[in-house]
Amino acid sequence: MENSVRQKGGIDVSAGDERDYRHVELANGLCVLLVSDSEAEKSAAAMDVRVGHQSDPDHLLGLAHFLEHMLFMGTKKYP
Repeated sequence: MENSVRQKGGIDVSAGDERDYRHVELANGLCVLLVSDSEAEKSAAAMDVRVGHQSDPDHLLGLAHFLEHMLFMGTKKYP
């Protein structure tokens, strides 16, 4: 019986998933998961931020709330 999970780029994925996966840590400490699918006709991006208003700098109070709205509302140029 075939395993239902396998490793790709050090990441556990479904055994039937043919996409390429790569984990990258940027210089600023942000962790990024890149998923590449050569068969895809479109691209997408998602972001998970594990902080909130408790982490707002004193000089930028409300930053987390503002960015939350930017993530789900977008702008005219970037809907």
